[in-house]
Amino acid sequence: MVELRDIKYGLGTGTKAFNRQMMKHAFKNKVKLIDCANLYPTQRNIVGPTIKDLIASNEFDRDSVFIVSKLWVNELGKLRKFDYESWDSCIERNCRKALNELGVKQLDALLIHWPLNEEEKEGYSDEFIIEEIWPQMEQLVKKKMVKYIGVSNFGLVELHKLLDICSIKPYINELEINPYQTNKIVTRFCQDNNIRVIASSPFSFGWKDNHLKLFEESALKEVANKHKISPAAVVVKWLMDQDIIPIPGTSKPEHWDEYSRLDSVVL
Repeated sequence: MVELRDIKYGLGTGTKAFNRQMMKHAFKNKVKLIDCANLYPTQRNIVGPTIKDLIASNEFDRDSVFIVSKLWVNELGKLRKFDYESWDSCIERNCRKALNELGVKQLDALLIHWPLNEEEKEGYSDEFIIEEIWPQMEQLVKKKMVKYIGVSNFGLVELHKLLDICSIKPYINELEINPYQTNKIVTRFCQDNNIRVIASSPFSFGWKDNHLKLFEESALKEVANKHKISPAAVVVKWLMDQDIIPIPGTSKPEHWDEYSRLDSVVL
């Protein structure tokens, strides 16, 4: 079974341009980590169908790829107002949804996508009570539905609260990390506490316009020209050198192939 210590970079599937061709190419070229989420249409429309096709043709090696999914804020169940209220099994149900969409029997990791919850009636987001949510995540490990559990977009306050109450420590914290948003303090805290850091949005794409202005930065282009690699590859290598796992979302196989050749690059 592939573990995070064996993985230098992975494939993000949350971008609008992500496509079936890229997914097939990644599997053909031994992708080691795929980052999905119940929130992403690509999980059910691209990643899952591709895995199911490979299983049908006996070409899928489950042990060779680390599959991550995430639960969005409205998938964490209702807030329990009183101690005698029971959990509504929403977390387990939505974990099964991810398993079904991806066509696998166990996830390598399931993350809480955002440190907020959403009240069903009101429709507004509020901070959830981690003492209610995390024990349900731990049950998924005990039931062998997931191998590891973790979080995404958690800052220091949320991490301290979680570490104070958990029986099973979070294995991952997935954060936006790029040259514009280094998140150094949270990253260092995670690494000091044996929580692996995955860097989402390594290229700081615009949420509204998908524009990658980072690649126009003169300093980045200068480094890229010096090493005869793309600005994207510079960022990926920069993150790898910090023991952070970048998950670039790309729609072009030639971009993905470049990352496999970065071992010889010394920034």
